[in-house]
Amino acid sequence: MDDVDFRLIQVLRDNSRATYRELADELGLSVNSAHKRVQDLIDLGIIKQFRVFLTPKALPQYTVRVCGRSDTTSIDDTAKALGKDPHTARVVVSSGNSFHVVGMLEDVSDINEYANFVIRNGLIMNPTVRLLDAPPQEAKPKVSLSDLDYRIIASLQNDGRKQIVDIAGELGTSAKTVRRRLRRMEENELVHYGVIYDHASLGGIFTLLDAYLKNGQDSRKAAAMIRKKYAKNLMEVRTFSTLPNDITMDVWTGTMNELKTIQRSLEDEGIFEKIVPQIEYNVYYFDSWRDQYVREKAREKE
Repeated sequence: MDDVDFRLIQVLRDNSRATYRELADELGLSVNSAHKRVQDLIDLGIIKQFRVFLTPKALPQYTVRVCGRSDTTSIDDTAKALGKDPHTARVVVSSGNSFHVVGMLEDVSDINEYANFVIRNGLIMNPTVRLLDAPPQEAKPKVSLSDLDYRIIASLQNDGRKQIVDIAGELGTSAKTVRRRLRRMEENELVHYGVIYDHASLGGIFTLLDAYLKNGQDSRKAAAMIRKKYAKNLMEVRTFSTLPNDITMDVWTGTMNELKTIQRSLEDEGIFEKIVPQIEYNVYYFDSWRDQYVREKAREKE
């Protein structure tokens, strides 16, 4: 995988329904080349699945990360045990037998119960619990989802790039109606089209950088600076309401020297106490209650 492939995954992570023309324009490729690269990433097992998710504007939800070194002797078994809780969406394993468990909560008051579950079943030592920083959520969205909307989203759950004509045929409605309903959901930011990719197949080095801000620094401004200055290598940057001095970021580099250069550059910004790298080498994905909610709503309306 080269830099162009990584940029392609970055774009698809933000919108996995981007057309091949949009991908080509974004990356400076021909349409045929963009199509071939996407297909190659699928064939190589790097892209595992295209997904669609309800956003907090459509369904109140809170993201929590429970992190720490695990005392487990079986990473696979422990990750699968953590995935049995319907709140678990992802388990990331990094160097030093560290687990980073991403949970989707229906209510912020569930954080202690879920964190205790992860700590107990993940055999996590010295855990940190981080609630993802996010704008305030309204109890009810200003724009609600219709019966047909839920059926459309359910149709896209395991194939987020499914053609509109195929969705229409599956649901017994017109392509024009499906296109109109999707456009409405997109314009109101009720859905997000994402991609599931395999870290182990990416090639290069995938690293989680923990950046600890000096006192008095603004985490959101720092995160905005990171997104702009280090965009070429970034997959995601996160800030947390429970740990305002902590920023975490997922960074992809082709070599260890490139990673060291990024780390030194971040240290030279002068706003961080320290930067702690952890090499990520495996990720486990799970359906959460959020995914099940869509399927249940779709079945109700059949």
